[in-house]
Amino acid sequence: MAPPGKKGRLDPAQQKAQAFKRYQARRAADGFEDSPSNMGSAWKSFVGERGQRLKALIQSFNVLANPKYPPTLDHSLLLVRDILARTGTPVPDLPPMRLVEWFVSLQGGRPQGWREVTGGLAQIAANDGRPAVVLGLGPNTNLLAAIVCPDEASNAANPTVVMVTEGYALDPGTVLQGFRGQPVRFFAHGQ
Repeated sequence: MAPPGKKGRLDPAQQKAQAFKRYQARRAADGFEDSPSNMGSAWKSFVGERGQRLKALIQSFNVLANPKYPPTLDHSLLLVRDILARTGTPVPDLPPMRLVEWFVSLQGGRPQGWREVTGGLAQIAANDGRPAVVLGLGPNTNLLAAIVCPDEASNAANPTVVMVTEGYALDPGTVLQGFRGQPVRFFAHGQ
């Protein structure tokens, strides 16, 4: 009940609770957290048939031996674009920082099914066979991009990725290995 003289105003705790409810509703509408409440962490790390197909597709690029993807910064985003094109979810030819803007914009990635997610949800999406991307934000990693690879043994805080970067390639590796602990953003497709 609102105190006298402050009709229609909520106290800060109620405002925070309502904002959190709106956030939960938005996350549920995105379709990334729609697992039944009785399913535990085993479901989240399970790689289904679609996930196995995505993993096979990613492995078919043979990143470590493919001359099309030498370990340079220029080929980091090229690898991600090629994999996404093969999955039927192409992205525009933009530098990584502009691609971050494209993924979250209402004129770009959102209407096409892309959502910004946490690392754990990106791994769950990949395990489910949905494409997921990692883009670097740090001063030394702002040109890097990686594709999240389905993996049952992955850690939600450190998803498994496939990427090429300056001097080395990861097939597979982890976000911490590839982005050297720099800040990153995760995006997953809701198909």
